[in-house]
Amino acid sequence: MWRWHKSKLEKTRRSTRPRRVRTSFTSFQLSKLEETFKKMPVINRPVRYSLSLELNLQEKQIKIWFQNRRKKENARVAASMATAMNSPPMLDQNQLTQMPSTSWYNPNSSTIYQPI
Repeated sequence: MWRWHKSKLEKTRRSTRPRRVRTSFTSFQLSKLEETFKKMPVINRPVRYSLSLELNLQEKQIKIWFQNRRKKENARVAASMATAMNSPPMLDQNQLTQMPSTSWYNPNSSTIYQPI
């Protein structure tokens, strides 16, 4: 390693602050945040401010929680759509009785039969 590069690394190691401790939300805070998320996935400033006062959290923490929650929801929806695309369609009994008969179809025949 070059000498100037090493000193630059040492300098950045000394100047970096320790990482902030991850916020542990209480069950009350989480339930209130989830309740608000169901009403409005994108939160505006006045609601964020009132939540911060009520839950004793910083507005930035609430903003980040909503960002993460939207990302989680989008990932859940994408995963369920991918699962739905790979699975056969679900049919209930009413749909089965309304479907036309396919007894007229013969893949080995060169004649095309039309259902009546």
